[in-house]
Amino acid sequence: MIDLNVPFSNSPATGPYTILFFESETDQMVMKIDVPFIDEWPHTIVSEQKLRGSHRLVAFLDRRADGEFDDCPFPSNIKTTESADSFDNVQGVKTVTFPVASPIELTFERRICGPGAMKTKMIGTIEGLTIPTDSPLRMTAINRQDDSVLRVQVIPYDDFETNSVRFQIPEFLPGSYELNLFTDEDNDFNPTPCDALFGGADRHVAPTVSVTLVDGFTNEIETPFEFVTSTCPTRLTGVSGTIGLGSNIPINQSNQSAVTELVEGTLWINLYSLDDNFESIDVPISTNIFSRNIPLNYTVTGVPTGLWRITAYIDRDEDRFFSPCNTVGGGLDAISGALDSVRIQTDEISRAGEILLDVIECENASLSAVRGELTIVGESGPIGSGRRVNLHVSKLDQSGDSQTITIFDNHNDHIGATSQFLKQLSPGQYNGRFFVDTTRDALLNSCTPDTYGDRYVSQDIAFDIAENAITNLGSFVLTPAAECHEAEQEVLLVVDDSDSMSQVMQDLSLLVSETGGWTETISIREQNLDVPFSIGSYPPGDYRMTVFEDANSNGIFDDCDLGGQDQVYGTTVLEIDEDLSPPETRIDLRINCTQ
Repeated sequence: MIDLNVPFSNSPATGPYTILFFESETDQMVMKIDVPFIDEWPHTIVSEQKLRGSHRLVAFLDRRADGEFDDCPFPSNIKTTESADSFDNVQGVKTVTFPVASPIELTFERRICGPGAMKTKMIGTIEGLTIPTDSPLRMTAINRQDDSVLRVQVIPYDDFETNSVRFQIPEFLPGSYELNLFTDEDNDFNPTPCDALFGGADRHVAPTVSVTLVDGFTNEIETPFEFVTSTCPTRLTGVSGTIGLGSNIPINQSNQSAVTELVEGTLWINLYSLDDNFESIDVPISTNIFSRNIPLNYTVTGVPTGLWRITAYIDRDEDRFFSPCNTVGGGLDAISGALDSVRIQTDEISRAGEILLDVIECENASLSAVRGELTIVGESGPIGSGRRVNLHVSKLDQSGDSQTITIFDNHNDHIGATSQFLKQLSPGQYNGRFFVDTTRDALLNSCTPDTYGDRYVSQDIAFDIAENAITNLGSFVLTPAAECHEAEQEVLLVVDDSDSMSQVMQDLSLLVSETGGWTETISIREQNLDVPFSIGSYPPGDYRMTVFEDANSNGIFDDCDLGGQDQVYGTTVLEIDEDLSPPETRIDLRINCTQ
């Protein structure tokens, strides 16, 4: 007797059901039973053939109707789950010793051809979706540990106890996942909602659900997947097509070649308006083309009508736009393909041809780079004003000059966060150090308690960069040195208020701002303006000093030229250098915005 497990009762029968009998010792097939059509489960089959001894029974839905058991590939991987239903994946296997005293029971299960064991399953509930669906119901499962993505076709079934829709999926690896369930109207195996800006054509995308799966168990997902009615128009405007690989690109990562390193990165498409009426549009398609079946489908909706050029590219330098290596000041993108003159029309998803990815001729451009991540600890006060974060490198063999690469323009933009970077660097063996350029001279200057220098300097690192490779340097924390000379200089200020003496100063303040972003406002209402007075000590830097009458007493300089109320003010710039004598600066107060 054969039976179909309830969770797969809605799985369409695309061929006959077949049972093969193999002798356990020889693995030789000795009997085959075909069941052309089954309209009711369970189904009883009677055979007059007499068997003896141990046999392995393999029952399966023969999708190709060829009598051959086309099992899931071994070993399975995340790529095969996307095409699982092209194999004979509705199956049941059992070892039996003949003769038997009672009927043999075989239950069909639907495999996803995944990397995990059949016993590691998830069961979930769907709300707001009816069966049957007009489009395939699919799921992406993103592993939070390595960002790998399983793409699975979901076969829903009615849960008669709760009057809701359920599903069951086996063969998961244990771990933590972010699950996205969606109706895949555009057949790209990605959750691309039609109501997103430059999204796809999927009309039902449930909110992401997090789950942790335990090995060898049937894991119940407590949070239901909730579908809501789509707000997208009935007819969508956009473009769809496929992306394939040219002859110079290896089919998978195991086929190592000079091109392999160039294909690593997220695949994007760029839409460029040939009518010059709209800004260009960049949309991510796949994080790793080697984890997908090629060619890839894509759909982009919400695109304005007109004539467009479509370029597919691997974004190696992770800047989220196409920066080819063969242009002046170009980037690291070395794989692309394009279609010219694709016309997009109203209320229509225009079908574009296939884009073939191929290698860009980059001539002498270096396609090697370093990547990593930095965490920066901040400092208060003017000494903590923003500076560039640099990587100083020199060749291990002492050949060539050392060089300084800017990683971030302002270290304060990255305080308290882990920030990633990717920067171009020619192949070779290097020593390097990260540093915050306190001295703003692009040179690595270590500081001491007696000398002014760069306050943040990492430990030495040694690394190799191969041709066309992106080398990961790892993670680093930049912390200011505990003892480091700040080289502060006392600043004397002279304020000339002769041009504004016709009115009495009510609330005089000083705004001090440093070019790296640090500011402070201090009250100078009690100061005698007739003589130079000290405003405090400041480390080297480029400062702007603004004295103003705080008309509305809010402690903020509200420039009247910008719509504010502060009319009486004067400003000057001051460069403080650690080697110069204590600076003195002068500010002339004037009445502004009088017209």
